Amino acid sequence: NIKILLLMFGLGLIPSALSYLFYMSGIVKGVELSRAGVISSVELVVAVAIAWLLMGEDFSFAKFSGILLMLVSILIASYNALPSKETTN
Repeated sequence: NIKILLLMFGLGLIPSALSYLFYMSGIVKGVELSRAGVISSVELVVAVAIAWLLMGEDFSFAKFSGILLMLVSILIASYNALPSKETTN
């Protein structure tokens, strides 16, 4: 079935491309590589969201908990990666 093949292709390509773009833009902005790696894990969150929305995958409490933990870790890594706005005189 061509529809399923296209959905599988999109499920693999879109999250991977977004992850790569986020990773590279973080590195260009000076984010540490370890933090950029954590932030780029948004790929998994996007993959689960696409699978749920487009492919009808079940969305269990365990998946929700895992996504929530990943998003929290991404937010923590992003917050810690921001340059401090200390003023020096």
